[in-house]
Amino acid sequence: MQWSTFDDMCGSGSEHYPITIHFGDRYASHANASWKLRKADWVSFADRASEQLSSGNPNISIDEFIETLISIAFDTILKSKHSVHKHDKRAERQT
Repeated sequence: MQWSTFDDMCGSGSEHYPITIHFGDRYASHANASWKLRKADWVSFADRASEQLSSGNPNISIDEFIETLISIAFDTILKSKHSVHKHDKRAERQT
């Protein structure tokens, strides 16, 4: 892997120099896991959200609310798997 910076900064007033990265003939691309919304158990999601978030506690912080909602989502909504795809630049050039 090799990297280098451009000579000029990106945009006026910026203190950042853009960089280029060269990975040679092979590189990997990463796909983050994503929610499978079509396979979600929305009834369970709604029931649990109603139970845990409609308790009448007006003092719940936004952070607690979000943390609870995300926890319910992880339990009731499937996620795709994280994947890494390796690519060969030489093969791509030949096509």
